Amino acid sequence: MAVLRMFVRVSWAKAMEYKADFGFMAMTILLNLASSILFWVFLSASSLTIVDWSYPELVIYACVMTLGQTFGEFFFGLGELPYAIMSGQIDVWMTKPLSVYAMLVGANLNLGYILAKFVLAAISLGMGIIYFQIPIAFTMVVFMFILMIIGTLVNQLFQLAIYALAYWVDKVDFLSQLFYQFQDFLQYPLDCFPNLVRYGLTFVLPYALVSYYPSLALLGRLGENWPMILLLYVIILIIFTFISVTMVRLGEKHYDSNGG
Repeated sequence: MAVLRMFVRVSWAKAMEYKADFGFMAMTILLNLASSILFWVFLSASSLTIVDWSYPELVIYACVMTLGQTFGEFFFGLGELPYAIMSGQIDVWMTKPLSVYAMLVGANLNLGYILAKFVLAAISLGMGIIYFQIPIAFTMVVFMFILMIIGTLVNQLFQLAIYALAYWVDKVDFLSQLFYQFQDFLQYPLDCFPNLVRYGLTFVLPYALVSYYPSLALLGRLGENWPMILLLYVIILIIFTFISVTMVRLGEKHYDSNGG
């Protein structure tokens, strides 16, 4: 825990060292969020409908999507794993008191960016709910965050399994970037797509777990099905944990057997 606290202090000190850069970063986050909302504003002005989603619900969806992305930012450092393996730097991390993966996450933690993004997304979400007078149950707000956290863990376990391929092959980044592009689908609710895409973005590339289903929870669209959704999340988490842990352990054995 002492090491983790040190990472947090260092990350926050870096964020506050250059306050102008921090302000510019916050403005960039806000503009990115605003562009997502403006997209739905312009689309709604054309009288087009997106399945059975109303314009206010689409704005809330955009805010929830940004809010969900915030949790994934904590694990940004995992993306350094392929380079660490290829360059041999992973040998250094293996001598540290925490696991390689925890060290990568901590060393690349950008706490200022994460907090700025979370606060701006949360404020935008709250303003959207108030402005459009959308009835929200507190229990569903809590449930939304539970789904977001579990969904983020599933996503990061999936990413870790992909990054672990670097123990065997080069150019893993290309595969990771290819999969990452599928997140563009989530700019729209999954209802817009055929079942193949819906299932793919839920069970294979589990990106929808972070934003789409939490949005349904917040808007009360899950109804009485929320216990089944939670159970489904837990099952998916267990499956991806098994896959990720297996890939990492096999990769580490392969790495050792080749002398690094």
